Amino acid sequence: MGEQELHIVLLSNDPERAYPAFQLAMGAAAMGHRARVYATTAGLDLLRKGAADKV
Repeated sequence: MGEQELHIVLLSNDPERAYPAFQLAMGAAAMGHRARVYATTAGLDLLRKGAADKV
């Protein structure tokens, strides 16, 4: 069986909604699986440089 992948779509810039998505991605990566997070326009706000400092 090949490498398993997890695909997550980040729809919100609310930290309480984004946190579980990143936790799932980190958990999958820790188990050796590829994790991809796709962010929509709202979700991209959290990924910008310096955005975490404002949360």
